[in-house]
Amino acid sequence: MERIFRKILKFKWTVVAITVVALVFSVVGIFNTNVNSDLAVYLPDDSSSKKTIEILSEKFGVEGEGLLAIEGDLQGFQQTAELVKELESVDGVGAILWLGTFSDLLEVEEGKIVSGQPIIADEAVQEIVEPYYRYDENGKGYYVMLIALGDVNAAGGASVVMGALEEKIIAYENTYSLDTYIGGTAMMSKQMLDSALGDLPKFIAMAGIAITLILLLTSRSLMSCLIFLISIGISIVFNMGTNFLTPQISTITISVASILQLALSMDYSIFLTHAFEKEKENHSINDAMIIAIKKTGSVIFASAMTTIAGFVALFAMRFELGFDLGLCLAKGVFLSFITVMIIQPCLMIILNKWSEKTTHRYINFKFNKLGAWIPKFKWVALVLVAVLIVPSAVVASQLQYNYIDSGFDDNATGAEFVIQEMGNQSVYIVPKVSDEAQFGFLKQIENDPIIKDNLVAINSYYFLIDTIMSGIDTTVPIDPADMLAQLAMLEQAKSQFFTSIDGVEYTMINIMVKGEAESVEALAVATRMDELIGENFDTEIYSAGNTRLMTDMKDVTEVDFIVVSVLSALLILAILIITFKKFSMSLLLIALIQFAILINLSITTLSGVTINFMSYVIISAIQMGATIDYAILYTKNYQESHKTMLNHDAIADTVNKSSMSITVSMMILVSACMSCYFLSTDPIIKEITMLIARGSFISYFMVLLFLPSIWAIGKNKIAKPPKVKNKNKKTTSTK
Repeated sequence: MERIFRKILKFKWTVVAITVVALVFSVVGIFNTNVNSDLAVYLPDDSSSKKTIEILSEKFGVEGEGLLAIEGDLQGFQQTAELVKELESVDGVGAILWLGTFSDLLEVEEGKIVSGQPIIADEAVQEIVEPYYRYDENGKGYYVMLIALGDVNAAGGASVVMGALEEKIIAYENTYSLDTYIGGTAMMSKQMLDSALGDLPKFIAMAGIAITLILLLTSRSLMSCLIFLISIGISIVFNMGTNFLTPQISTITISVASILQLALSMDYSIFLTHAFEKEKENHSINDAMIIAIKKTGSVIFASAMTTIAGFVALFAMRFELGFDLGLCLAKGVFLSFITVMIIQPCLMIILNKWSEKTTHRYINFKFNKLGAWIPKFKWVALVLVAVLIVPSAVVASQLQYNYIDSGFDDNATGAEFVIQEMGNQSVYIVPKVSDEAQFGFLKQIENDPIIKDNLVAINSYYFLIDTIMSGIDTTVPIDPADMLAQLAMLEQAKSQFFTSIDGVEYTMINIMVKGEAESVEALAVATRMDELIGENFDTEIYSAGNTRLMTDMKDVTEVDFIVVSVLSALLILAILIITFKKFSMSLLLIALIQFAILINLSITTLSGVTINFMSYVIISAIQMGATIDYAILYTKNYQESHKTMLNHDAIADTVNKSSMSITVSMMILVSACMSCYFLSTDPIIKEITMLIARGSFISYFMVLLFLPSIWAIGKNKIAKPPKVKNKNKKTTSTK
């Protein structure tokens, strides 16, 4: 191994040249990475949401939907119609369902919508068009439009289509000084993507400033600080640049990956640099680097492998966002390890003269008193752990999760209020069977006590027929031409609601339900709809929408939670056993960090808030993988000191030697995450970064105070040196 690293240092300029070329390719890769903001993509193939979305795409040509509210009175119908024509001309827009869609049925008289056909009652027309012209809490009127996206891939993707629509709507809003708002799943996806890509440069800039400040205050020279940042910056570019090799990367992953990689792997660079600066006081530059690599290589390798193991555990999630995030972060930590062990030593040798020229005074906290104090108060610390561990586990188990951010705003006004009042949409695809069966099913939906109290609107072929037919005035002579016109309109609408799946004819029903996707009312309606479908049709349920997406994710991730927690602990335990050759020691480190995770989650529970399910999954893997590094460094140094010192002296020496390194590491991780927290507009990103920052702080104190307290229980004597077999020992025999 020493020979390999000496070769690397000998050809240091070649290593730098190769690195520059790789950076160029990585930058190109960054701009060719496909970023995805649709969480439904990551559901298992057998989930209802994913199957239904595929049917909507393949059979109905619907790739997503938007919901638009535009201020305007009924007299301004023609002006709004002109805007709709513009919107329909945007590539990727399949159809727009709005008041004008029913222009053959209605007329506007004295500011009211009335029937445009003498044979159909006003009430029937008003029932059909009610969802498409609504009033806010102040009585102001708004046109509501359901926008179905068509071939979005040809148009550049759903976010591109929604962006083009948004530009036209904003121009209309500015021209006429009218209030508008765009909602719906497609717009939510665009907002998530915009937030991720828009916030990322701010995250990196702010985190970079915070970390640079910490490094300047705690590193020996300005050049050492710069080498830290260059080394980890190179690995981040490598990681983000290789993401284009995967089909896509989620907005959640791209938002947190760079910052977490920076924060998680900076301690590798710090460990190596501190060791190198100490060794070069007594050795040549190259020899000092080789010795530093030897001394820190095993610690850095163990730290990297345990962190990677935490992320690899995410691969086991059926919800494939875990694989997406785990792969990116595991790859990032591995690339950071390679960069620190190969590229950074070359940079440190090349820039050593500049490092010496830019030395300055720096903060170096002394932990002598703490090291001497810990053995004296070990039982206080251990009793505190014993008292807190069970309550922490119980409280953490009560944590509540959420899955969908519907974007509801209690202070919403105008157009946004109207969209929120529309509730959330659900799509059901059921077999036709017969017209009678469909009419009967429709009546059940409309009359069911659970559904009707929360129902905003129904949009289906049979709803249109039923409403029109029930509104026909039989006392008025029927003009055959009028009837044919109505039949032609219904026949045209029919193609939008029917398709064939495996030779069976299916029809689509779109319903809007009051409240947010995760509300009690929405869940009750979804459950009742499933029951009615089961009673009426002998088929699996095809349904989609935010409420269905939430229930599908909940069903999948409840198992994922357990799998990730257990698997990450087992993988890290295996690596620790290989590293320390002691099961009890390894198990102790795992238990200590797991205790820190429980405290972190307990604080969230006691604060009375719910967290996104991905925040829980991520913290379970990341806090374990990231902060176990502190325990590994502490334990390695303790074992080394205990070979020649009494137990209590070894503890004091370990605390004094190791605490500054883990303090700097903790400060970097906390500052990087808090930079994201304060700058992000995405609530999920804010949750994740806050949990990681708080978790790293808790883990730091666990390792700093409680781990040495456990060691102090042992007898105050020097550890027995390991027995070494003398392979060269010769045996003699007497004759």
